[in-house]
Formats: sequence, structure tokens, C-alpha cells
Amino acid sequence: MDYNLSQKFGSRARLDRADSELASKEPQSWGRAVVTCCAETTVHAMPRVVDQRRSAVLRAMWFLAFLASFSYFVVIFQSRVALYLEFGVVTEVRLDRETALAFPVVTFCNLNPFKASQVESYLAGRSANTTLTPTKELMLTSGHQLEDLLVHCRYQGRTCGPSDFVKFHDPSVNVCHSFNAKGDVPKTPSAGKSWGLEMLLNVEAYEYVPTTLHAGIGMDLHEQGSQPSPDNGIFLAPGMATIVRTKKKIVSNLPHPYSDCVENVPPFSHCIRRCLYDVVQVTKCGCSEDISSTTSPRLCDMSVEADFTCLLASEVFDETEWCDCSVPCETVEFEVDAASIPWPAPEFAKVMTGTYNYSTVLGSSLQEAFRQTFTLPPPPPSSKLGDRWTDATIRQNLVAVSIFYKHMNVERIHAQPAYDFFSLFSELGGSLGLLVGASCLTVIEICELSSYPCRRNGRRRRAAVGPNREATLKRLDSADSGSFAVASA
Repeated sequence: MDYNLSQKFGSRARLDRADSELASKEPQSWGRAVVTCCAETTVHAMPRVVDQRRSAVLRAMWFLAFLASFSYFVVIFQSRVALYLEFGVVTEVRLDRETALAFPVVTFCNLNPFKASQVESYLAGRSANTTLTPTKELMLTSGHQLEDLLVHCRYQGRTCGPSDFVKFHDPSVNVCHSFNAKGDVPKTPSAGKSWGLEMLLNVEAYEYVPTTLHAGIGMDLHEQGSQPSPDNGIFLAPGMATIVRTKKKIVSNLPHPYSDCVENVPPFSHCIRRCLYDVVQVTKCGCSEDISSTTSPRLCDMSVEADFTCLLASEVFDETEWCDCSVPCETVEFEVDAASIPWPAPEFAKVMTGTYNYSTVLGSSLQEAFRQTFTLPPPPPSSKLGDRWTDATIRQNLVAVSIFYKHMNVERIHAQPAYDFFSLFSELGGSLGLLVGASCLTVIEICELSSYPCRRNGRRRRAAVGPNREATLKRLDSADSGSFAVASA
């Protein structure tokens, strides 16, 4: 049959009237859909509330029971969400035994920053009122060098020397030396003194300047790549043998929102020290103690009263105001247990100085290798101690230290969420199912109910523009009435 476009699709007025008629029918269809959904849902009590076969009293009782259960679920929901948003953590401590451990970096520095002989050489030939103006060259050359400090060194039974150490500058104590800074020494397969580091160090007390209060060595144990703090570590005194037993500890924190830690940042203490030298001292004093500072116009001169006073005052500062430092999410620490005893014993001091009487029965039984191992080489020519050590000069200048792992266990401290999202989801799901009988499938039922008006309206709009409009609408009305009718008694 031949008909034009207006006959096929209807006029604009007919479409508007059809939309108006559909809109007037929609509330009734939506209500029927809600009642049908409640009758067929898996949620507890709702089928009984809409069941017309039951009395009004029973339906009201079931409705009140549903409200009470759902209200209790709302209370649980609020409390559990509030607990989750606190982002609390619990700490888990675990000991893991390792078959081999990387040896820590051992950094040590002489507590005397400048050798007296070097200072005198620097001032020689200058006017009497010349001050000791610090320069980078003076700082590095006037400190105690490794060849003068290191008298004896053994690691895991083998001799170690200057090639195993790295030199660097620390602003608080000047020149320092690090063993295993490159991480190239063998790992430690077992705990105990035999598998550790033994050193005999000469503090060169005869080279101390009058401004140094204490004679000795500052030492720190740390991980490769981290900044040491020798002035806050272990202190080794002359005439003493110090036993340092250490254990490895790894501390792991959770990132935001559980804490303010940041991944892949230097240790917090290192950042604070850099802030002191690069920001606080430069801002307050116009100089810095650190020769490696890139923000300071000059090195601070401790012989100038203004610099000296300002540096002392700048040691106390508000970290939150001056520094932008973050706590790393993982840190590696070496806890130490140090003990010192007087050293050497009187008879062993004679062995070291080469004055022991080997003609006795006991002395003749000592191996020649023993004599060669423990007899000290002559003092450095610049020491003014002569060609031989004495018991007095040993106790005034030499430090013995032994560093090893206490055990092969690594202490791991992990921070874990006290209440994570999975716990929240599980508890809310359990409560919702127990109290009202809802589940994830109930959400699909609600989505299906919510989409019904759109689906029904689309079908009716398509039918309204067709050639058999009236018949199609009657068929849809009949289908809707049948599909959403509620069974009655």
C-alpha cells in the first residue's frame, strides 16, 4: 500500500498526545513494578509485607521488623565505615633467619677535626694575627688520613687495607673513612667474631689541637647508600678494646593514607642534617660547615666569633618550619650492643712493643708467627714517639675494635592495616545478609527495577509511531498487566 511519510510516522501532534498518554499511565505501571519486585525479592520480610493474603496487622508487624533490622544495619554501617576511615595500623614483628647477611658499612672518624702539624704548616710564614680561614683543600688535607689511622685490619680472617675504604667529609668531624661502602666485601655466612671486622686504630692523640675535648673515634654502622652519623654512634676510647655486636632490623611503614611516609627517599636523619647545613646555617649565618654544600657562599670560620656563635644557635631549630623532610616507608637499621674493656693486658703490651722476654719457658713456646702478628710496626715518623711503641703511648693512642653479627636473624617490623577494605566489605556484607537477607544479587534486582520505566517507555514510544499504534499499545498494556499482576487469594 502506498502512503506518504506523514501517514507512516504520524504527525507531531499525534506523537505529543501519545507521550502524554504514556506519561499518565507510568505511575500506575511503576507502582505495580515495585509491588512485584517486593513480592519476588530475596530480601527478608518484604514478600510478606506486600502479600495481600495476609492481614494488615501481620503485614505491619513484618514491616516494623524489617525497619528495625535495617536500622541496626545502618548503625553497623556507620561504625564500620568510621573505623575504616581511621586508617589504623597494627605492627607485626617477625624474625627471619638468613643463611648469609651483607656486612654493614662501618664508618669511623677521628674526633679531632684537624691535625696540629697540618695547622702549623698552614700558618707558617703568615703574619702573627692570621686566622685559620677554612677552605675545602685545608679541610680535606688537615684531617686524619687512613694511612695514619689504620694500624691493623682483618675481615673474616683476611687482611684488609686502604683499598677497602672510602674517604668522605663529614661537617661535624671533618675527614671520615668507610669500610664496605662499595658493598663489595663477602657476605657474612655466620655470626661471631671470626666472621667480622677487626681493626686497630691510631687516634694520633699527639696531633690533637687544643679545642678538641675528647680523644677517640666516632663510629656508625649503616646500610650502603645511606648517610652515616658518626657523632651520634659509638665512641671508641684509646686504651680500650670495644666489642660491637650488631643485628639487622628492617622497618616497613604503610604509605598514605595510613602514614606520611614516602617511597624512595633518603633517611629522615640524613635529610635533617642536609637541611641544617644547606638551609638553616646558610639562612641564619650566611655560611655552612659543609664543604659540599651547594647553597652556601662560603665556609663558616669557627675562629670568627660571629660565625661561632651563630652556628651554636642554629643547632636548635624547628624541623617542621625549616625542613621539608619525609619519613621513608622502609628503613634498614643496625642495632648495636657495644662493650669496652681495658686494653691491652700488661703482658700482651710487652708482646706488642717487642719487649717481652721470649727466653723463658713460656716465651720460647710462642710461635714466631705469633710474634710477627702482634708486634706493632714502628710509630709514624711524624708522631714524635720515637722508633718503638711503649705501654703508655699504646694506651694513649691505640683503639682496638671488633665488629660482628650477634646472630643471623633479621628482625622485620611490618605495619599492616588494622581494618582494610576487604574486612569492611566482608563485615558489611555479613551484617546485611544476616539482618535483612540482602546480597550482591539484590543489587541486580534493584537495578532491574530502576530500569523498568525506561525500558517500558522505550517500547511504548516505538509502538506509538508505528502503523498499528492502537493495537500495539493495547497489547503492551495487556502484557504489563499480566507480567506485574500480584497473585491474590
